Amino acid sequence: MEKLLKSTTAYRILSGDRRSGRLSHAYMLHFGDPGCLRDALKIFAAEMYGGDEKTSRQITEEVFQDVRFYPAQGGKLSVDDATEIVDDGAIKPVRGDRKIYVVSDFDQATALFQNKLLKSLEEPPEGVMFLLGAASLAPVLTTVRSRVKTLEIPPFSEEEIYAALEREGHSEKNTDAARASGGVFSAARNMVKGDRYDELISAAEDVFRATRENAGEIAGRYKDFKYRRELLGEVQLLARDEAVKTDEPSKAAPLLNLCEKIDRAVADVRFNVNFSQVLFNLILTKVEDCEKWEKLLK
Repeated sequence: MEKLLKSTTAYRILSGDRRSGRLSHAYMLHFGDPGCLRDALKIFAAEMYGGDEKTSRQITEEVFQDVRFYPAQGGKLSVDDATEIVDDGAIKPVRGDRKIYVVSDFDQATALFQNKLLKSLEEPPEGVMFLLGAASLAPVLTTVRSRVKTLEIPPFSEEEIYAALEREGHSEKNTDAARASGGVFSAARNMVKGDRYDELISAAEDVFRATRENAGEIAGRYKDFKYRRELLGEVQLLARDEAVKTDEPSKAAPLLNLCEKIDRAVADVRFNVNFSQVLFNLILTKVEDCEKWEKLLK
């Protein structure tokens, strides 16, 4: 995972800022992988602090006194956390000349939490820096976004994820997991470690092969499916594969349109929309497009 993250443009930008002595006082790491976001922030925080190997290790273990992580492991951000950050920022660093406040899951923070940090983000005390992390920028206030330098990590390629999985240990599932992950490393890792991939493939096949007659049943069956984004991603892969294999434009067109609709559906899922309705709409989109093309060719 570390090698994967250090190969990103976002990491190179941060590293370049540090080496040139031009670190911003506040960064926002936009990384659409909630399962790996906190680990990514540790790696970026260690680079941002620029300490020796021992210091970097302490930062990644969350025991270095001048690099503080929020929320607590397994917890959720609270207004008390924001108050503590502001108050603690007035205290001088324990060791060096800088303190870094690392805030994960910032897209889960309330407006009150975000507003409490605004002044500190705009005019931090001397030596104070911020590294914020969010899987989505949509819930982040524009007033916060205007005060930070955003570092983007786009979805990884299938090849990058496969290589990272191989570095963690060879598995016969690595190829399939990399392909089905949708560019999200934690999704691929979870597939390799458990039976998640088999469950995902079965669900994706059900959704992709659904008809007008059983659309409601299939959509309802997976309304509480845990891995929603991965499911949509696998349905999209099925559609793309089938579109590539066919020599008939009339069959490829509905599949390519479905792929575009899924891109929008993935964004909707982030906002906790009714997943059953999302699936139902996608199924009907495919069915109706296929029927439309069939009529045009008669």
